[in-house]
Amino acid sequence: MTVKILHLFPTLMNLYGERGNILVLQKRLRESGFEVEVVTHELGDELSLDGVDVVYMGCGTESASIKALEALTPYKQAIEAYIEQDKILLLTGNAMEIFGKEITADTEHIDGLDIFTYSTLRTSKKRYLGDAIFTSGDTDSKIIGFTNKCSTISGVIAPLFNVEMGLGNDNKQSTEGFTHKNVFATSLIGPLLVRNPHFLQLILQKIFRAKDFEPQGLPDMADQMKAYSIALKELEASRADR
Repeated sequence: MTVKILHLFPTLMNLYGERGNILVLQKRLRESGFEVEVVTHELGDELSLDGVDVVYMGCGTESASIKALEALTPYKQAIEAYIEQDKILLLTGNAMEIFGKEITADTEHIDGLDIFTYSTLRTSKKRYLGDAIFTSGDTDSKIIGFTNKCSTISGVIAPLFNVEMGLGNDNKQSTEGFTHKNVFATSLIGPLLVRNPHFLQLILQKIFRAKDFEPQGLPDMADQMKAYSIALKELEASRADR
């Protein structure tokens, strides 16, 4: 059985080693017994979502994200149809921003894909940086990562995470990210699935159910779990020292 993963703009939206999300997902799916096909969509390509099980898009520069937005705009209806089929869409870094209603960048107003109702305000004068510890209703384990953005997101109806340490959508300690059906969007970089094996397991389980697949055995994530535990302990210690 094959899982087809579509990686949107791996050359354009390629900051911070976020391709690691694709690599670890591919590895764990193969260890679970799947064949995995990873296809890429670059600027100038015709977008095809036929047979795609997972769509992933990472983060890029602010100007790169606008180019990605322009390239995806003709395919808005196809993307909406894909989402409504309960297919998985994973967005990290500033990829989340282009799927909202609008992006205001200093004095420039840019229409987003308008698939979701939130809005983004960008500034060239400040970046918001910091380590993060989040919690999620989808998993009992905490989510860790790093934020590096120049934006504030407002109007999110269904946030993905609650902020325990770090910056939320509004750059305060509130809520972060966005979720709808099987859409998982977060500003966190890390990469998310590498640093958070429990969240990776959540994505794997959703794929298993969608494919009506019973794995012979779950992949061995012992080393990944150990790295996660060490990193979480260090982050919690740094928070206690503040």
